[in-house]
Amino acid sequence: MASTLPNRIYQLPSFQRQLKSLLKESVIAQFDNLENTQQVGDEEIDWNNLISCASILAHADDQECLDAALRIAQHCLLRTNSSEMHKVSAGVILDVLTNKPALSLALKRQLIPSDYLEQVPFSLKLESAKRNFLNTYITHNDELLYFNKFQKAVYDATQESDIVSISAPTSSGKSFVLSRLILDALMDKGRRLNVVYLVPTRALVTQVENELRHLLIDNDVKDVFVSSVPKITFDVESYRSTIFVFTQERLHWFKVTSSSFRFDILIVDEAQKIGDGYRGILLQQKIEELVKESPELKVYFSSPFTSNPELLLDIIKTNNTKAPVKKDYVAVNQNLLFVSQKPGKPQKYDMALCIDDTPISLGEFNLPFKPSPVSKILPFVAYSLSNGLGGNLIYANGQADAEKYAVQLYGLCQDISTSEEINGLINLVIKVVHPRYKLAQTLRRRVAFHYGNMPLIVKQEIERLFGQGEIHFLVCTSTLLEGVNLPARSIYIKNPTRGSRQPMNENDFWNLAGRAGRLGKEFQGNIVCVDPYKWNNIPSTNRSKQTIYKAIDNVPLTELINYIEAGTPRKLNNTSQNLEYAFTYYFTKALDNELASTLNPDNPLSEALEFELGKVRGFVELPRSVIFRNPGVSPIAQQNLLNYFKLHSNKDELIPVAPDSYDAVDVSYERIVNLISMFLTGDSEKMSKTYAILVVNWMKGLPLPKMIDDSYKYWIKVQKPKPLDGVIRDTMDLIENYARFKFAKYSNCYLDILHFHLEQENNSDLIEELPDLSSWLEYGVSLKTQISLIDLGLSRPTTLALSEYIPDNNLTREDCILWIKSNDIDLLGLPTAMVNELNTLFSLISRE
Repeated sequence: MASTLPNRIYQLPSFQRQLKSLLKESVIAQFDNLENTQQVGDEEIDWNNLISCASILAHADDQECLDAALRIAQHCLLRTNSSEMHKVSAGVILDVLTNKPALSLALKRQLIPSDYLEQVPFSLKLESAKRNFLNTYITHNDELLYFNKFQKAVYDATQESDIVSISAPTSSGKSFVLSRLILDALMDKGRRLNVVYLVPTRALVTQVENELRHLLIDNDVKDVFVSSVPKITFDVESYRSTIFVFTQERLHWFKVTSSSFRFDILIVDEAQKIGDGYRGILLQQKIEELVKESPELKVYFSSPFTSNPELLLDIIKTNNTKAPVKKDYVAVNQNLLFVSQKPGKPQKYDMALCIDDTPISLGEFNLPFKPSPVSKILPFVAYSLSNGLGGNLIYANGQADAEKYAVQLYGLCQDISTSEEINGLINLVIKVVHPRYKLAQTLRRRVAFHYGNMPLIVKQEIERLFGQGEIHFLVCTSTLLEGVNLPARSIYIKNPTRGSRQPMNENDFWNLAGRAGRLGKEFQGNIVCVDPYKWNNIPSTNRSKQTIYKAIDNVPLTELINYIEAGTPRKLNNTSQNLEYAFTYYFTKALDNELASTLNPDNPLSEALEFELGKVRGFVELPRSVIFRNPGVSPIAQQNLLNYFKLHSNKDELIPVAPDSYDAVDVSYERIVNLISMFLTGDSEKMSKTYAILVVNWMKGLPLPKMIDDSYKYWIKVQKPKPLDGVIRDTMDLIENYARFKFAKYSNCYLDILHFHLEQENNSDLIEELPDLSSWLEYGVSLKTQISLIDLGLSRPTTLALSEYIPDNNLTREDCILWIKSNDIDLLGLPTAMVNELNTLFSLISRE
């Protein structure tokens, strides 16, 4: 009965009328520019009644009731004419919700008295004390740590089960409880611990790595090696414990080079990405391999607001105890707002709040100018509704759009004095990207843009300054969908797409919307949808839970069989990556005699696939080790390259030379790129020279501004001049997607096959000449000192800037530590962000 009472109250027509009036009043209060907001026909709010209802709703387990309780409490606190008794009651409701960040924010803003609990009956004090006791645990260093309801459920599950799959909305505190679990295990002095933390993107790698480093510093935990570098270049056994933060690709690379290394804990963040095409297949394959080699591995999956988190537990084929945790929890209220142009009045917009597919009219507002061309609509709406405050995220469908919106916002904003922090970021952008990069201009009015291919150190500074309120408007692309922590007061969206301009689906839309609301900084966040009825996919106002599925299960076996029968033609490779990864996934299973247990015996196509894979096994000469090292590269294509090596008489010219050789492009890399395109990638051979120049310049550590200038001059020379901003974007895109990803992947395969071939011919001298291309491509440097600096955790730009002052190109990691400790970094004239990066590193190595 107790569990149904909140639902009955929530569904009462009288309560819904009251809640509607409160919702309107709460949202309207955020926007000073709204006009005609009179609430004719609204029911006058009975605060005694609503507070009483909220005190019951706060005990519910479903999201609707919890959201309503939080809305009532937070709006009561923000109203200037609320009585002190009502505000004290609102504080108690936040306490019942176990929403400590919201309660702390209310206390910080003096919205409730610091001794509010002294003003409530003894029975409520007793309940509060009991609640605190039940949601608090004592850490290894005797610290009292308070969890919210969701976090406590996760913690309890991890104490009882080895494999846990967690699902909860954004801002519920998943990352916090997972990091505390790691910390708790590290503080068990009696054991060594190896942890791997998987995230879906490079941007998240650095974010999580930095958060874990600071967690260790704040808790005085020493002798723990934290790294995102997927190659061990020194003795990590000298540390008591290790934490590696990887993408699935980096984990694969790590296991290739450190096959005997074993992990004790695996955390998979954004685990729903197991359904994301070929990268989802690779993620599943890596998880299965880790569990196979370490059956006692503890695995924690984390995904947002999903309906079936238990599906992830099925991947773990062990007898370890398993538990799903799916719990509704609301930490910040989110308002879905539709703003639409008034007919015949392009400068005037209506705003409506959408609840349960019913738009509630809130008022109207004016744009500063007529939005012509239409590209101006989104930035104009964001500017009009911002109230001159920070915390505004604008979603752009591509990099060029992001830059355009930022420049348009720059034109709307007034000249303001920039802070030392902003000036430091401007200097960093000029040094690291290009003096004429548009970001250096827009930052002068506290406007920035952010997308995936930008240098990491620049993105990190943008994220940091946006979080601090130094940047008022931030235009982002689909990087936001990957879990990057950029919570905002308001997010502005117009007909969103992702990938190759595909309309954004509902799951992606709500992942994006989840960034609205800054936990501990705001009580609510806004998702502002501009002209939504003109979108390709009109956003649903009833948020449904995302369904997790495994990408490997969505690969049509008929297509896969036909693809293999056709010899996996290279001209189809770029459009058939899901088939390519599925092929190597199943082929590896066949080599390990695990195919029968992997395929569905009830599917009549399983037998046909097994037969086709058997035929491939009959003519592929490459050993399992080579196939395993190269997931996503057709074994048939690999065999064809091996056949070419057999027929090629001059083996020397197959070996890549050092990138700083004067003839590296013409003598070596153009030929190698051409072979990789022909046998592995299916790329046009016309691009071989361009790609060769790119990878050579990248590996030898050419600074990005120089690479951009060289490309710009090239296009002028061939009389096909391109705008500089396009050259900047194209150069960064080629570095990330070709040099660091595509060429890195396929050149590694090329070298593996070449290594095998040279072994077969007993040519040990040439084997010793094979270079470590994968490291050079990942890091963008090839000198030993530079690699050692990056191994320490420094970014490429900081490494290049620092190495200018280090004469010796052959320093080890330990040599670099000594150099940093013995030199005054402040005297080198580096940008502030680089100095901060070095100071953070210094504080870490001083603890080793």
